[in-house]
Amino acid sequence: MSQNLIESPYGLTFIEIAKALGNSATVHLKSGRKIDGYLYNIDPTTFTILLLKGEFSESKNPNEFKIFAIMNHAIDKLQVKSTEDSIQKETLDSLINTRIEEFAVDSEEMQQRKKSVISLFESNRIPVKYSLKDPTLHIMERAHINPPYVSDSISCDNEIILKRVKEMISQIPFSSST
Repeated sequence: MSQNLIESPYGLTFIEIAKALGNSATVHLKSGRKIDGYLYNIDPTTFTILLLKGEFSESKNPNEFKIFAIMNHAIDKLQVKSTEDSIQKETLDSLINTRIEEFAVDSEEMQQRKKSVISLFESNRIPVKYSLKDPTLHIMERAHINPPYVSDSISCDNEIILKRVKEMISQIPFSSST
């Protein structure tokens, strides 16, 4: 049997999924909630749905958007809408690539985030070591924070310090210049 004819749990073949990318879609969750957006991708192994949600101008460029990764086990059904309200695949990819650049270690956004984290710890009189050449921040020589300087990018052997550093990092909003 050809892999193109195999259906996903959403009743779509891989060919139909490829054609549906960029279309407006609604994901119905088992909890009863619905999420509307543009279908960015469906993982062929886990069947996780990536949905682009945001405000789009008439030229189909978003003023602000988010990407939702919706796990298969939480999905009741996927409803793909007509192609009339769709975004070109190339446009979707360019939007994602633009956002990825914001997370580069040497990007202005990451440098500003790094400064905010340093400022937070220094204002609380917590020792932080850093250098221009090393993107990692060293807190009390025990915790280490790597880009993008969020709670998931902290490594520490001491669970008490790790918990406290995560709490502090979560105070800093992650802003984007979209």
